[in-house]
Amino acid sequence: MRGGHEIASSQVRADAAREREELRAALESRAQVLNESRDELRARAERAEQGWSADLSDAAIVRTSDEARSLLAESIADDVGAIGAYIAPVDIRDSGATEPGNLREQIRFKGLTIDLPVAA
Repeated sequence: MRGGHEIASSQVRADAAREREELRAALESRAQVLNESRDELRARAERAEQGWSADLSDAAIVRTSDEARSLLAESIADDVGAIGAYIAPVDIRDSGATEPGNLREQIRFKGLTIDLPVAA
């Protein structure tokens, strides 16, 4: 019987260790989510204080589609300060300068591509 008791005890210890590891992993995951949420709220507060900008050099640059969609949802919710917001690609040069990443934005950034027949 003693051998069976030792096997049961070692199984209980192994189960307890596994449960502790699962709990630790879950707590670390929650801590990471809380930190990310706190950072996101801080960024939103800073943008709210600064206001939206039409200047490309002031643009919030994000690197994932989830971040872009989150920022877009935030701008859509601000129907007065950010009208007609959309996600636009940018090129970041080695110098750190930001330039429009597609033709539509290049035209908006640089102006008309043709001469107007009359002065605007």
